[in-house]
Amino acid sequence: NVLRSLGRYDEALEFYEKVLQLDMQSPYSFHYLAESWLGKGEIFRMQGRYNESFLAYDKALELDPRYPEDVWIGRGRLLDSMGRHRESQKEYNQSFASYNKVVKNNSRRCDIWHGLGNALLGLNRYEEALKAYDNATSLNPNYAEAWFDKGLVLLALNRNAEADAAFAIARKVGYSAEPQFLRAPPVVTNVTSLGDDEFIELANNENASQGFRNLRLIADGDENKSIVLPDFTLEPGQKIRIHFGQGERNQTDLYLGSEIDLNDTAGNLTLRDSIRGIEKGYMEYWTPPAQENTAEFWLKKGNEAAGNGSFEESLQDFGKAIQIDAQNAEAWRGKGNAQKALGQNDEGNQSLVKSLTLYDEIIKANPEDTNARFNKSMVLTALGRPKDALDVLDNIIELDPKNYGALGRKAEVLSITGMYNESINTFDKALQMIPANATETLFSFWMSKGWTLLAHSDNDAALTAFEKGITLNPEDGSAWFFKGDALKALGRQSEADEAYAEARELGYNDSNPVQEQENTAKAWFKRGSELFKDQSYDEAIEAMDKVIEIDPKNETAWDVKGSSLVLLASNMYDEALTCFDKAIEIYPQDIWAWNGKGDAFNHMRRYEDAIKAYDKALEIDAQAFGPVSGKASALWKLGRHNESLKVYDDAIKLTSQDSEKALFWFDKAHLLAENGNYSETVKALEEVSWLAPQDKDLWINGGVLLSAVLSRNDEALKYYERALVIDPADSYAWYAKGEALKALGHQAEADAAFNKAKELGHLV
Repeated sequence: NVLRSLGRYDEALEFYEKVLQLDMQSPYSFHYLAESWLGKGEIFRMQGRYNESFLAYDKALELDPRYPEDVWIGRGRLLDSMGRHRESQKEYNQSFASYNKVVKNNSRRCDIWHGLGNALLGLNRYEEALKAYDNATSLNPNYAEAWFDKGLVLLALNRNAEADAAFAIARKVGYSAEPQFLRAPPVVTNVTSLGDDEFIELANNENASQGFRNLRLIADGDENKSIVLPDFTLEPGQKIRIHFGQGERNQTDLYLGSEIDLNDTAGNLTLRDSIRGIEKGYMEYWTPPAQENTAEFWLKKGNEAAGNGSFEESLQDFGKAIQIDAQNAEAWRGKGNAQKALGQNDEGNQSLVKSLTLYDEIIKANPEDTNARFNKSMVLTALGRPKDALDVLDNIIELDPKNYGALGRKAEVLSITGMYNESINTFDKALQMIPANATETLFSFWMSKGWTLLAHSDNDAALTAFEKGITLNPEDGSAWFFKGDALKALGRQSEADEAYAEARELGYNDSNPVQEQENTAKAWFKRGSELFKDQSYDEAIEAMDKVIEIDPKNETAWDVKGSSLVLLASNMYDEALTCFDKAIEIYPQDIWAWNGKGDAFNHMRRYEDAIKAYDKALEIDAQAFGPVSGKASALWKLGRHNESLKVYDDAIKLTSQDSEKALFWFDKAHLLAENGNYSETVKALEEVSWLAPQDKDLWINGGVLLSAVLSRNDEALKYYERALVIDPADSYAWYAKGEALKALGHQAEADAAFNKAKELGHLV
């Protein structure tokens, strides 16, 4: 903490890390760990490492939720630094309300008064903050931080002489950091606003080196378009080029990762001291309007129209770009995608092949052009050649191992090909590489990871991913909507409804795509996927038939149709096998299709054929849950019990994710229970509880296994009670608890549990 107050951040971080690595046995150790995370959060904020700062504050709150006020203040300052003032006010208000309540019963505690002052400072209630700091320093005249913060408030009130006196006392009693406010501002020397690429250039025109702190940049006089710049130092005459954070980095010195848009025609920029609120610089800028006779202009319009779902308009725009520049690979790619979205598949594929040829020419002329290679991978994916796309992406990563964009795209393509575990691992690698201040990119990657997890029913992890997205951009309605989907899948309907309501309030409307674009394969596929997820298999098959009619080469549509036929359990397994064979013909590495074939053979009791199909799937991804579970089940039904259990043991060794290990252990427990092996079943369930202690569904299912299969109702009861600790409102857990109590002869308690289940909506 002392090192942090001295501004020696790297050394402070080292000591915080040492604290976090200690094996402390004190009952108060969680408090020291939380304080260390709080300190890390403060340093990351000062260094402009915003995403890391959020995570550190969250960790502090998780470890010690009893005293959240300082975390709220830290997050408020962090949000202020990012220009998210509406959200920061919520954090400060929370902290103020809590401190204001606590101080009434703790009026002799100087730290409480100091915290109250910090909350009031965040709310710009300077006079009240000053009184709070006065109380803190009266109770403890050697409270250096309170003296320092009092000086900041006095600066904001323009009482400079008193501020200098407060800073002097702070130094005298041990606070060595100097107040960071501007003596002379940098000069805005240049502004560039070209589409998504927006820069400003600042210069130090003084005769001495200057460190610039707490400098807020406001675009076009709009406080909602402002951001506190990370601290930086300029030598005399030195310039710094700042990118607002959209478009490409383009060798900028400082990349903000913000969502600020400059006016493409004209506007102004203001620099303001964020502590004192004093204006420190102003510049008007003007950018010539884009010319309609350039391919770039029509490319931009085409991409905007496609982004809004206006594919007819985008097709016209890309056509105009091609009229101006017939060798523009990007325009041909856009045209092909628009044509396919409109159901013009043959024409779309022709345009994409033309685009592919042009990208190959670009790469031949410049083999190190990773941007052309990336776009080539997008074209290959659109042409239904994901394996070739993966090869191109691997080439990019070989050329540039830190290219997180290529890693993220690779993760998406791996998901398309059914290589789920590799996809998630690749997402994680990419997320570790993205700079903390590139919030827009981080948001996009967390959302993509969330969609992948949700599609594979890893709902807890998907929820975490969407919540990360909301932390990065709480104004994006889609993040709230998909958080609702994850909560719904977890059975937390009331929370899901709240998330959906927030999405609607933010303007996100997930309307029926079939009504909007009735004849597009993309729209029918989305509709069919939703019906499949809702277990409306007959309707899902009808929707996928529409997709196949428009795009017979869509292997995923064949997969969904085949899976729906299997899950209907209506002896349409031969037709399902035909669907999976179609998918494999289009894409031989389709793990979903191979797994589906195994499931169909299992239902037909053709267990040897099932095992062969599952083995094909496991050649693609040895850790995939579906093929592992299916193969083990088929072996078990053939009486090959040891081989069956070994399938799970091998998968457990291979996977690194606790959630997947827990599922493998549970399935293994199920087989052991069916064989009447009580002791081994209990050992397997213990592994499950160790790996997934907060997964209520696994606790409930474990209880069902113990009661229904092994008739161990006394132990099953403990599992149901554990599930109810996690979620007291789970109606089925109450019902199952009632059944266990009834079996044990505790009728009165059983009736109480049944009544509770009925009250929560379970049909007893």
